[in-house]
Amino acid sequence: MFLANLTKHCRRQPQKLAIELIDEAGRQRVSYAQLERRVNRTAHWLRSLGVRSGDRVAAQLPKRLPFVYIHLAAARIGAIFLPLNPAYPSAELRYFLTDSLTSVFIADQKNKADIKTILSDLPALRRMVFVHPQADWEAEIAEFPPDRDDDWPADADQIAMLLYTSGTTSRPKAAQITHGNLYANIESLHKAWGWRNDDVLLHVLPIFHVHGLVVALHGALHAGATAVMLAKFEAKEVL
Repeated sequence: MFLANLTKHCRRQPQKLAIELIDEAGRQRVSYAQLERRVNRTAHWLRSLGVRSGDRVAAQLPKRLPFVYIHLAAARIGAIFLPLNPAYPSAELRYFLTDSLTSVFIADQKNKADIKTILSDLPALRRMVFVHPQADWEAEIAEFPPDRDDDWPADADQIAMLLYTSGTTSRPKAAQITHGNLYANIESLHKAWGWRNDDVLLHVLPIFHVHGLVVALHGALHAGATAVMLAKFEAKEVL
């Protein structure tokens, strides 16, 4: 449901710049048409891993384009997305993945050795996929179709994301965020802040929490604007 505006923008302004990612490898520019196709291909890729509506998909990846595609694709097919801080050690990962009943976990290749030590403690986990942050994602998903399936759900009451609290009084707890919650939040900010499709957002936040992922990234995409994303915060670069 909350992706409806994204699809609309992809059709109305296909050549418009949606995301520009700036990292150590340079600049990667993605138009709205390219974003739509890559999200759809990634959604079919998730389906090939056995992901179905209601499944929990966790991602512990750096701030790169694959994270964005996987997040949007999970929402598109009705899966429940769990973003995880790349800095979490294996002991904390064990808790989040067990408590959330994650069935598919996608992680950074560099953490493979540490993560493998906890796999036997995750009975609900069906698939584990390691991704290199600088991998050619286009090549990874090239075999999958660029079009969406008509049966992909868009139910406002369906859970879209699990976001864990900070755990200040006890263990962190999973807040269940529905598609309707996300749409209402983004639409309210869209009206309050006067988002326009000719806006450019300088995105310097992490994207594993609600502000960087929902307020910033979805705010820009919902408006049909452009998000210029820095892979990490560097004061001189930001200025």
